[in-house]
Amino acid sequence: MRKVKAKSLKADPRNWRLHPEYQQSALKAQIDKIGWVTPIIARETDDGLMIVDGHLRSGIDPDSMVRVVIVDLDEEEAASALATLDPISAMAEVDAERLGSLLEDIDLTDEGLRSHLSDLVDASTWGADEIDDDDEDDDDDDEPEESPTRQEIKVYCDIEDGPAVIAAISKAIDAFPNIDVS
Repeated sequence: MRKVKAKSLKADPRNWRLHPEYQQSALKAQIDKIGWVTPIIARETDDGLMIVDGHLRSGIDPDSMVRVVIVDLDEEEAASALATLDPISAMAEVDAERLGSLLEDIDLTDEGLRSHLSDLVDASTWGADEIDDDDEDDDDDDEPEESPTRQEIKVYCDIEDGPAVIAAISKAIDAFPNIDVS
């Protein structure tokens, strides 16, 4: 591991991730609050250290000194890591009860962090697809209908209410074993 100036790191031109403003804001708020927790991952190239993971982190404060884990990867291995690191992490399932408990321990006064966690709760905890009632030509022939009484529900709530909502849903799941949370 080395400490280097963030701006000395080279971005991999093959990086396919886009970082919207709200994500940048959430990461900056988190770094401002607790500092750098995760080091950047880079590999040695003829042009210097090239980022494998941490492109957004490296751009938050280009003049800051950041910890960098140096990995020994060739071009193909680096491409594989670049393509799969975040998607493999995203495959993790969410334990709604633990997430709710964890959110109770976090100061949610920062708007960027609150927005980020709200997205996390919306996207990961509930896991339901968007339902578009306006599009009457939607054919869901890909999935067989299991029951004429089956209904998908997506829950939206303020992030501050998230722990209570998660706890209530967890209790409902326990009380009604026929609920499918997929």
